[in-house]
Amino acid sequence: MTNEQIRKLDFSKVYEAILGKVTRKGHTEEELLEIVCWLMGYEAEDVKRFHGLTYGDFFEQAPAWNPKRMLITGSICGEKVQEIADPFRRDMRCLDKMVDELVKGKSKDKIFRT
Repeated sequence: MTNEQIRKLDFSKVYEAILGKVTRKGHTEEELLEIVCWLMGYEAEDVKRFHGLTYGDFFEQAPAWNPKRMLITGSICGEKVQEIADPFRRDMRCLDKMVDELVKGKSKDKIFRT
């Protein structure tokens, strides 16, 4: 899927898919929201209210990107996060990587790079 196709996806549908993955692995929506809020600077209430927003808009309108996201490394979907040049794709993969770490049971210290 191209970046343009990904950007046009309905945010609420992508969020529901991610939430489904998280809950199937025994985690909660609150844990997912903690990741999103840490990474992008959103408030949890804001994330729950987004309807009609595209996935691209969700990333573009992030209020405060966490600078520690640059410490996220490793592979996700066959891409090494630290080698992705496109900022949108890199940030998207950072979220994917953090969610994967959550569902794999990594500690919050490791997920949040503390």
